[in-house]
Order: sequence, then structure tokens, then C-alpha cells
Amino acid sequence: MEDKRIGLRLSSDTYAKLEKSGEVYGLSASRYAKKVLENAHMRKPLLPFEQQKKVVHDLVKQGGNLNQVARWVNLHKSDLSEDTANRLIKNFAELTKGYEQIWQQLQK
Repeated sequence: MEDKRIGLRLSSDTYAKLEKSGEVYGLSASRYAKKVLENAHMRKPLLPFEQQKKVVHDLVKQGGNLNQVARWVNLHKSDLSEDTANRLIKNFAELTKGYEQIWQQLQK
């Protein structure tokens, strides 16, 4: 017995898409939405939600730190030897790449 109700607010465009998709299967918009919800396959998250929030918070802080390092290198690169500047730039590029890969993994 179905005794619980959920209300959704949709934009006119979204509702029209829902109606159109339902028509393909001979279903009303609400019946189609219910079928989609019942058959939706959700991926298990990589981390529990609270842990995800902490990781995101830490990444945001680290991103700020990376930006500070980049700013410092850009301001002082004329004071550094060419070899040191190149190593810093290379290391910074590797850090940035790793940082971006972590963000991509979290957003999957």
C-alpha cells in the first residue's frame, strides 16, 4: 500500500521534459517520475558524507595555500636562480595536477 506522498516543485521546462518522457512510455508525468525513482541506480559514495565534507574543507584550505605559494613564487622569481625557479614551477605544476585529480575523483 502506498501511503506516503512526496511533493516536488519543478520549472515549467523540467516538467515539460518529464511529461514528454512519460508520454514515450504511455505514463503520466508523476507515474514516470515514480518509475524513474524506483529504478534509479545510485553509486555508493567513495566516502561517508561527513568525511566528504572534511576532505572538501581540507582541499579548499590546501588550494588557498597553493595559491599563496604561487603568488610568492611569481613575486620572487626574479630573486631566485633559474634552476630553483624551474624546480618550484615544476613541483607546483605536479601539486596542482594532483589536487585537480583528487577533486575529479570526489566529483564522480
